[in-house]
Amino acid sequence: MSASNNKVKVYLRLKPIRSGGKKSYEIVDDKRIHVHRCGNDLQKSYVNNQIRDWEFTLNGIKENVSQTEIYDDVARPVVLQAMKGYNATILAYGQTGAGKTYTMTGATESYRQRGLIPRSLSEIFKAIDQSIDQNTTIRISYVEIYNESFFDLLSTVSDVSEYERQNLHVTEEVDGSCYIKGLSDHIVNNEEEALNLLFEGETNRAISSHVLNKNSSRSHCIFTIYLQTHSRTQSDPKYTVSKINFVDLAGSERLRKTKSEGRTQTEAVYINKSLTFLEQTVLSLADKKTHIPYRQSKLTHCLKDSLGGNSNTVMIGNVWSEEEHIEETISTIRFATRMMKVHTVPVRREHEDPTKLVKQMKTEIEHLKRELAMHDTLVNRSHVTYENLSEQQRGEIREQVKNFLSDPQCEIDIVNIRQIKGVFETFRDIYGIMSSEIEKNVEDKFRSRYTLLDKQDAAAIAQAQQAGVPIDDNGDYLVGETDGSGYGIPGASGKPVPSSAVNAKKKESKKKEKRSSPTTKGQQSPETKGRTTEQTPSPDKQPKTSSIAPPPEQEKKEQEPSQNTPVEKPSTPPPRSEAFEEFKKGLGSEINRILSENKDILGAKKRAYTTLARQINLTKSEIDSTKCKLNDMRDERESLGNQVDQNGAPIISEEEYNELNRLKGLKNSYKTDFEELKNLKTEVAYCQKQVDLCRQKLIQEFDNWYAESFLQPQEDVSSAKAGFGAKVGIQAKKDAEDEQEKFDRLQKEVLMNDPNSAAFYNAKMRVNRRKIYTSASSQVQQQKPGTPVKYIRNKPPNLLQVQY
Repeated sequence: MSASNNKVKVYLRLKPIRSGGKKSYEIVDDKRIHVHRCGNDLQKSYVNNQIRDWEFTLNGIKENVSQTEIYDDVARPVVLQAMKGYNATILAYGQTGAGKTYTMTGATESYRQRGLIPRSLSEIFKAIDQSIDQNTTIRISYVEIYNESFFDLLSTVSDVSEYERQNLHVTEEVDGSCYIKGLSDHIVNNEEEALNLLFEGETNRAISSHVLNKNSSRSHCIFTIYLQTHSRTQSDPKYTVSKINFVDLAGSERLRKTKSEGRTQTEAVYINKSLTFLEQTVLSLADKKTHIPYRQSKLTHCLKDSLGGNSNTVMIGNVWSEEEHIEETISTIRFATRMMKVHTVPVRREHEDPTKLVKQMKTEIEHLKRELAMHDTLVNRSHVTYENLSEQQRGEIREQVKNFLSDPQCEIDIVNIRQIKGVFETFRDIYGIMSSEIEKNVEDKFRSRYTLLDKQDAAAIAQAQQAGVPIDDNGDYLVGETDGSGYGIPGASGKPVPSSAVNAKKKESKKKEKRSSPTTKGQQSPETKGRTTEQTPSPDKQPKTSSIAPPPEQEKKEQEPSQNTPVEKPSTPPPRSEAFEEFKKGLGSEINRILSENKDILGAKKRAYTTLARQINLTKSEIDSTKCKLNDMRDERESLGNQVDQNGAPIISEEEYNELNRLKGLKNSYKTDFEELKNLKTEVAYCQKQVDLCRQKLIQEFDNWYAESFLQPQEDVSSAKAGFGAKVGIQAKKDAEDEQEKFDRLQKEVLMNDPNSAAFYNAKMRVNRRKIYTSASSQVQQQKPGTPVKYIRNKPPNLLQVQY
């Protein structure tokens, strides 16, 4: 599943038909199913237009499949994508009693019947153990939505306050994802700890019984696995964050079928209500409406990012196969087809660790500084620094700029970027000071030459008119004034003076002419001089960096220490591993040959033991199935009425007689194989002991040979310190086992045939022990006669009371 737009995948799982039930479907192929009504409800003189046949197309249809096949086809792809940084959600939807909890959790009493959650945990920890370049942190949470209220199913194993337990609510993050604020999450380090939390949460779920299901879930449960994957390399700041939601929805119920009353009826009303809101949300997503009613219920709100967000979502529809539940079956399949129209956009959730990112940038900056310093050293610029400019350096740059502005022959040497920025800042400061001074000088000159008249001052205007200034009574210039000439004002010189604007234009034109005039031959402008001074030196003046070679005397001096290094003596002891291989080919070849033969015999015995153990397990399963078949035959015979012969013995059919003989033969075979298994176990233990003795003998002979050949008498020659095994005769003492330790040891021996199931059974046993301890500690204990009883009046005061 890539990060492109894709649809929700939907699979249908059919519950096996009970004995005597009528099948209401036909599977067309792997993706199509035909549902039909078997009975005929038509009556005479009545027209019935009821639809009797339906055909649906899904992503997959699973009938009579194992839990392993369900996991491989449905859950495993999204679990593997979740380990790469994509969110995943697996929903189980269907009628009550159709097998949703069995699909998700499985039978906790049997390892082979475990559900999707235990198998996903096993897959994740197996991948973590095999990963070399990644470090993954796993956290787990388990929440229950009971009667539109959140309950933390793992609050019993964490220090959560009562306020936090009762104040769980959904919160949305900036990226649109949702989480339940106040919900506890627990870090797990192995599969056993994760399964322990799963079983603990299962024991805290709200369940009840009715006609269709003895252990009906009365709430929606969401088991979430949070994955945070970091690279083991310290320089990589990127890491991925993802989560896997396993949603076990409560089953939809018809009260006329379940016959629920009281609290069970109230629970059913809340369940059907929340499932209705879920269907409305799915319909809005499928029709791509502008408003999606996520907030109608807590279930849809906390699954916002799973339904229409950035998650790989898979749904499993669990249905009954009998015709009496055909309405619920069709309703479930219709909801599944609507889910197939929902689009999701899975996105890889990748973040950057700010601490590692800052560290990486600091390292890169230091590396670049060292590289720049090396470059400056090669081009004879070792005096150049790249730190912030000091006040002394700023003063030197200011003097250089002043000299550059005052003396056309002076140049500024370019050193680095910081120095160039300092030069520009100095130019800006000088420009600001000079511009303010120029404006002030211009204003002073203007005031010294001209007199300003106020248009509102009639006396001043009249005086100016008498002096010959061409202005009217309003103070405006008269038409016909000669361009470029001014007017005389009392107190000013008698000669006409050109206006300041015209003078400024003349000065500007003169400056442009000076700038545009070409330089004479043999002269260079300051800019050209500056460029010529910065040209790279000639090849004769450049330092040769690629062909530097030390003189012959220096080469000889450098080669002298290598000649004076001590040469390894022939008497130096060789590595113990190489000496051990040489010893096995020489003096220890006979012991090594015996050890190899004993290993081959031990391997053959172990293979025979494993094969026989599997055969015993198959025989045991056949015995169980034969017993079940005989029980069914006996029940059927008793329902029809027992028939006895003249001696009063019951008369059985030939098929039942054959099954009894088969059961007898299987039991005899089981006993024979079990006795042989015990003998093989004894032989395996004996062969293992012989292999250990030969190995210890070989190591002891090697120690003696190695000490005589290479070591001094005072040196320690223990192979145990070198990692080659313990010496002969040294065995650890075993403490006496109590009954519980014996039971644990025997259980581990039984689990040898399936080592992966150890974590599953250990977690289940731990949860059972905790429950037994909790129930035992909560019981009222009887006190022995004569035991003093503590009353309130006998209790010492909390504070010392002092009376005056």
